[in-house]
Amino acid sequence: MKTVAVYEVKANISHLLDQVEAGEEIKITRRGIPIARLVPEHAPEKTDIAELIAKLKYSRQNYTLGDMDWRDLVEDGRD
Repeated sequence: MKTVAVYEVKANISHLLDQVEAGEEIKITRRGIPIARLVPEHAPEKTDIAELIAKLKYSRQNYTLGDMDWRDLVEDGRD
């Protein structure tokens, strides 16, 4: 991890942000004492819709309605 003083950050923020964007972490110090870190922002993971649907279908296989089926439940709800 690279360490830079506050005055260096002020003078080179654009260059430092390029380094952070490339994956480097930078520790910022004031009078030699660490006060902050610049770290890359990780993009949120994209959800794989096909995988999600497959998981939902699989999980539905494990649920039962006991001795009733869905038509019985619909009819029961109409009463």
